[in-house]
Amino acid sequence: MHPTTPLATFTKINPDQTKALARLGITTIADLLNYFPLRYSNVSTVTILEHAEPDTEITVYGVLKNLSVKKSFQSKIPMATATFTDIMETSISVVWMHQPYLAKMF
Repeated sequence: MHPTTPLATFTKINPDQTKALARLGITTIADLLNYFPLRYSNVSTVTILEHAEPDTEITVYGVLKNLSVKKSFQSKIPMATATFTDIMETSISVVWMHQPYLAKMF
């Protein structure tokens, strides 16, 4: 194996995956090893819900409870709903529109 070996010969990827990787500029093993994400999330600072400010990205730890799948009243859009409780027992409602599978996944 050499760094200039094409990915398609080394791994079992289908033609669609090969095209998607080529759009990212990843065609060889060396390209894959040198590919780095454009941005990173900072999960080192944990915030509780009581101290969260509007329009800011935060990291919270907690538990999802009361997961259910519903449809909206008028448009019948499927949605997953849950209650999120953080480590200080503060709760909020969470809704995922068009993603009812999340209730089953979590």
